Amino acid sequence: MPGKKAPSGLYAARKLRKKRLKLRWS
Repeated sequence: MPGKKAPSGLYAARKLRKKRLKLRWS
């Protein structure tokens, strides 16, 4: 899994998903 050359878009999407999950759990 090449995570060093991963697109910033995918990274942002993952961060957003984590934030959404946290909000949902709250």
